[in-house]
Amino acid sequence: MGHLVSMSKIVEELTRQGYKVTCILKDITMAHKILGRFRTEWLAAPRIYLRNPIPAPINHAEVLFNTGYRDADSIASLLIGWRTIFSALKPDRIICEYAPTAGLAGKALGIDVICIDSGFSTPPLRVRPDDRLPPIRHTPSVTEDRLRESELNVLGMVNRARWMVGDAELVRFSDIFNSKVLYRNWTEFNHFGMHSPELHMGQIFGDSGGVRPEWPANGLPRVFAYLKPNHPESLPVLRAALACGYQVVAYLPGFPDSVLSELCQNPRIMVSPLPFNLNELPEDIQLGIWHSATGGIARCLDKGMRMIFLPMHPEQYLAAMAVRGAGLPAYVSVNPEAWPAVFQEIQTWPRHRLNNCWKPADIEQLAHRLVNS
Repeated sequence: MGHLVSMSKIVEELTRQGYKVTCILKDITMAHKILGRFRTEWLAAPRIYLRNPIPAPINHAEVLFNTGYRDADSIASLLIGWRTIFSALKPDRIICEYAPTAGLAGKALGIDVICIDSGFSTPPLRVRPDDRLPPIRHTPSVTEDRLRESELNVLGMVNRARWMVGDAELVRFSDIFNSKVLYRNWTEFNHFGMHSPELHMGQIFGDSGGVRPEWPANGLPRVFAYLKPNHPESLPVLRAALACGYQVVAYLPGFPDSVLSELCQNPRIMVSPLPFNLNELPEDIQLGIWHSATGGIARCLDKGMRMIFLPMHPEQYLAAMAVRGAGLPAYVSVNPEAWPAVFQEIQTWPRHRLNNCWKPADIEQLAHRLVNS
């Protein structure tokens, strides 16, 4: 939803400017809801379904391995799938949001390619031919040998696939990501540190629709939570918020009915079965609890919320740590927590809001740069 809502604002603006836009999506479940009001078409993207993933991937090469880059035949099939789509559509420009195979296929056909990214999927490229991309984890298992070996392994498979479809070899692994890019983020919150401020356009405030969040007028401090059951602290943090006297409004997709029934026995929590319209969050929320800082930070700064992040994977962790590193009131949970003490600490933190540094993206300017860069 977060990706599709952000991209829908660009689709809307490009359509307003007179461009014909076709969206090719990994998941078309919400396409009609989000894109149906625009003069645009959508298609399902070529995919290889996940099998036997590398646990805890440490770099972009292992992420690619986990998403279909298993062998040259699989990669060649993806490249041919994308080339077939582009040959039929004949686009003047391809805008990729983490679609490296689409970018490779488009550039091989001589089509202009530009990426739009939060910062994680198109990291800053090194300048020496033998340099690798930055790791996405920092643990004892992350060694120079493993980083280089995984990149060389995937590069070898990509080059075999490119030979099979008649494309020239890439010199280094980072060439997969070597495209023009604009970042839909603020430079202070880039996953790999501050860089390229001229390419950071600010976060996109899209309209997801959904229901209006409503809190009782009882004077209790308000918490907004958007959590999934995959994180081990999702349920403990909600229980603790209620025990500490907060009034909680939450969207909890995927939680078992038994857990939702237990939570809702407390009159101070309202769980919605539908997504909320985040544009209608009230001004007096004390605390937002999210998994992703990439989407959550814009909403938190808009309302001056203090923040708790429960990251579920490296992209979310790096984004959350960047927010905390910028000195904002953000607590990043990586271990089981003593939540009452955490809440007591967070209540003393100052509130921060959008300012001259952190303005919403100018969608008209962003769309103009995407098609004219």
